[in-house]
Amino acid sequence: IVAAISEVKPYWDIGYYSDPREVIFRFFRYIKFNRRVMWRVYDAALDRMNDACDNGDVVLFGTVDLMDKADRIFLQKSEYYIRNGFNTFREEGEADDSRAPVHNIYEYLDNSMQKVCQGRY
Repeated sequence: IVAAISEVKPYWDIGYYSDPREVIFRFFRYIKFNRRVMWRVYDAALDRMNDACDNGDVVLFGTVDLMDKADRIFLQKSEYYIRNGFNTFREEGEADDSRAPVHNIYEYLDNSMQKVCQGRY
């Protein structure tokens, strides 16, 4: 999504970041959460994600807006890992509407993904 932001708004300064969510939130705040611009970014990101998948890569993304595009969904259920104010009700609704397998997780994502890959989840 960060690369898609640069594609949609090439002159917007991303700056240094250690967590892509910082850039994404700062950009969305900059555009005042204009849904039209957000969807231009999402569409550009989806193009990049599909290209990566076509090359056999695994793509992880963490936005509720694109959950209907996922082929597997992990829902964090531990309040320890969920940021304050996050709309879990909408996330659960999107997951219910999806055709993708849904995994409720209570630990870090990488631990849960490892279990899925090993067929233990």
